Amino acid sequence: MFGITDQIDERTGYQESAPLAGNIDFRCDFVMVYGLGPDLPLRLRQYQAAGYRVHLMTGISWGQYQDYLDGLWDGQPHWDEAQTDRQGQMIIHNPRVPYMVPTLSFIDYLGQKLERAIDQGIIAIHVEEPEFWDRGGYSPAFIKEYEAYYHEPYIRPDSSPEAAYRCGALKAYLYTRAIRLLSVRLKAYARTVGQADLKFYVPTHSLLNYTQWKIVSPEVHLLDIDTVDGLIAQIWTGTSRTANVYAGVLAERTFDTAFLEYSLMQSFAAAGGKRLWFLHDPIEDNPGYDWDNFRAQYQQTLIASLLQPEVWRYEICPWPHRVVEGVYPRIQPNIEQKDERSYAAPSARPVPEAYRSKLSQIFQLLRDMRYRDWSYAGHAAEVGILIGNSAMYQRGLKDGKAYNLNNELQRTLPYELTRQDLAQLEQNPARLLAYRQSTAFPDFYGLALPLLKQGIWVRPLVYDQLSRRPQLLSAYKVLVLSYEFFKPEDAAIQKILVDWVRQGGHLIYVGDDTDPYQAIRGCWPAGQTPAQALLRSLGLPDPYPAGHYTVGEGAVYLLRCLPACLTWRGAALRTYLAALRQALKVTEPAWEPSGQLVLRRGPYIIGAGLTEAAAAAEQTLPGQYCDLLSDGLDLVTDYKLQPGQLCLLYDLEQIKDQALALILSGARVLSMDVRPRQIKLQMSSAIDLTVVNRLRLPRKPVAIIRERTGRPEERAFSWDAASRTVYFSYQADCRDCTVILQLNQKPD
Repeated sequence: MFGITDQIDERTGYQESAPLAGNIDFRCDFVMVYGLGPDLPLRLRQYQAAGYRVHLMTGISWGQYQDYLDGLWDGQPHWDEAQTDRQGQMIIHNPRVPYMVPTLSFIDYLGQKLERAIDQGIIAIHVEEPEFWDRGGYSPAFIKEYEAYYHEPYIRPDSSPEAAYRCGALKAYLYTRAIRLLSVRLKAYARTVGQADLKFYVPTHSLLNYTQWKIVSPEVHLLDIDTVDGLIAQIWTGTSRTANVYAGVLAERTFDTAFLEYSLMQSFAAAGGKRLWFLHDPIEDNPGYDWDNFRAQYQQTLIASLLQPEVWRYEICPWPHRVVEGVYPRIQPNIEQKDERSYAAPSARPVPEAYRSKLSQIFQLLRDMRYRDWSYAGHAAEVGILIGNSAMYQRGLKDGKAYNLNNELQRTLPYELTRQDLAQLEQNPARLLAYRQSTAFPDFYGLALPLLKQGIWVRPLVYDQLSRRPQLLSAYKVLVLSYEFFKPEDAAIQKILVDWVRQGGHLIYVGDDTDPYQAIRGCWPAGQTPAQALLRSLGLPDPYPAGHYTVGEGAVYLLRCLPACLTWRGAALRTYLAALRQALKVTEPAWEPSGQLVLRRGPYIIGAGLTEAAAAAEQTLPGQYCDLLSDGLDLVTDYKLQPGQLCLLYDLEQIKDQALALILSGARVLSMDVRPRQIKLQMSSAIDLTVVNRLRLPRKPVAIIRERTGRPEERAFSWDAASRTVYFSYQADCRDCTVILQLNQKPD
């Protein structure tokens, strides 16, 4: 039942650079105090005194590290350790804040800074966003790291696909090394000062987003670092609204992209051994949108995350002060120069009261998502799509002409790409390559979106995990694979896949071996491509023509085209979907295309009516529910889920035998004292918001009294006899209060 949980579970938290204030005191379990500035001790004490479990967060690839860059730390300037592009320009996060090459010197600097924070009593450290840009790799510091790592003279990443790939692998290694060394050092230091159980976490974007945005990061390698205790999956509107192409239409598909991002990161949790939080953001980094847009996008990412039932911890908000104090939309006239200063647009307004109230409810609700009893609605099918860490290493276009084409394409990608443009790509190899390596990432989304639009629970899986945990494949009967956008880094995984197919798995392989990176050296036999090596091991006939092949107890469906072509070429897409249906006919004979994804998770029903679905139709969810996304926590019967609609429902049938149940509150309920004539709730919330509540009671109340600092006030309420639920609200003018529900002594 929603209600009282122990803070030690750390189910919900937020990150904040501002001092604690009543309007951001959201009563979650922990707070990640951000930054290493001189006011850090004061901010730590504030949050500790307010009863939070206090963590520290800072950036590992960028931050306010001017004392290091300018030479104030050790007497030596370190600007040569900034990431630079091939024109020699620094890659910056904002003016005077570059992205760093994580040298041993920089790691030592961060270690000393973070040791001082441990002295202040923090219980966990988060180093966020280990990011090395694909377009980087030219600075003096990187050249030194290259020659030390490969024991050969430096080769520019723009000189060949192999050079680019090797530089990408080095970038991932450098941040893996940095995190390993820092986490080992800081845990050892913590033990010397009596902090024996310091936790070390890494907030990171998803592998999908980093590949889209052309950033290299450790990702799956973090799972191999014993001193890393967990991750925050940094997925939010800003990552998930990145446009992609389905059926020839370029558009923002925030729910679809978020679903795939969260699903991939859920597979990290399935790997075991690491704690995982999902991030949501009620707004986003781009302040140019209005509140209606922010709320709609937030709900899409929220529902996408709740459809991943194996994760039940959440970062509820980054920077809550910018939500509750911000005025939007805002204009950033110099954002192209990374200058984030802004001014309010004429239509700007503060956060609407209804949205702020709803956020306070959702923040509390997210503490109640740990349920082992979950199930998909209907005859659902799960299909895995494999993607490797090396997808991040092959995103750049290496000759100047193609690079310029890529810039041109990225300018048109937001809204202007047409079906005619797509159709012409096949006649222009340079533009086709530019399209494939654009932020639309069509090689992956060409495989994933058609399946999602069929109502399939698409599960991106990180290929590299299979050598560590081959048992992950046992959950899947159908897999999709292409080596056109990543390359295997471990030859043992090929055998794992072959064994999986021979034991009854159905593998859909899409690719024609035309990717320029097929020519690089790797873990496959010389003179072959990775796909050829796999198909030969499966026993398919050379030269591996397209078709359907029986392999042992399983099958292989071979399509000879680039996955990106599935985003516009109708015939290829039909062939792909036919292979899917053929595989599911064997493995999931009861499956049929659906226009919805619906999950039961404890008492909650979470659903999404898919847009552009192959079987778009209204679906009725029979029963009585409380609509948790509605402003008034409305009661509904036989909920109708429409295409493009999202739902988060509380199933009242689940509490039909309970006399008392707290369905939802915008405050944290600290205690509940139940007596025959009254129920007393100790409640705590942020201030300056409307706290909305709905409870199931044994009898109709005769009065609801709110008390704070000795001042009682009677609150209006509404009673629904059919559900035996009461709805009431109050304005939070202080953090803590007592609510007394006086009950009717006679049965209703």
